[in-house]
Amino acid sequence: SQQVTVAVHCPYTFFFGDADGCPSGPVRDVGMVYQAFEGGFMLWRGDTNEIYVFYDDGGMQVFLEQDYANLPEVVLDDVPPLNREMPVAGFAKVWANAPGVRDRLGWALDVEQGYTARVQSVAATRLPRPTFVFYVVLPGGEVIGGGYGTWQTIVS
Repeated sequence: SQQVTVAVHCPYTFFFGDADGCPSGPVRDVGMVYQAFEGGFMLWRGDTNEIYVFYDDGGMQVFLEQDYANLPEVVLDDVPPLNREMPVAGFAKVWANAPGVRDRLGWALDVEQGYTARVQSVAATRLPRPTFVFYVVLPGGEVIGGGYGTWQTIVS
């Protein structure tokens, strides 16, 4: 066995600077919905209908539409504390029904907000695999990387 290093030319560049891996395509503008929580935040991605849950401890979960669409509607006796919100729609289904999500996120800090985000995917064809699967801009302008169960802020 022999180890060989091969230089690969990436036809695309990351929209925010250097990062691990090679972009799988150009940056795209994607409709998103964002909601901040006591212990993290959630994103709904309009082009894939995925819901991403980002926890303050750097953990992340992805819920495909087929995983959350048929979850029960949220019926809780709990009332949000003062200055807190209960999530609605798909966020509510994931928050109330997916094991551990509600406990880790806590209550929403504000209502959800729609926005257009810059998103770029990473080609996951090399070994070792790149650190993240995608990069996305949050409503405050921060760029985060996410995938493989983790996330972190890349540009604040």
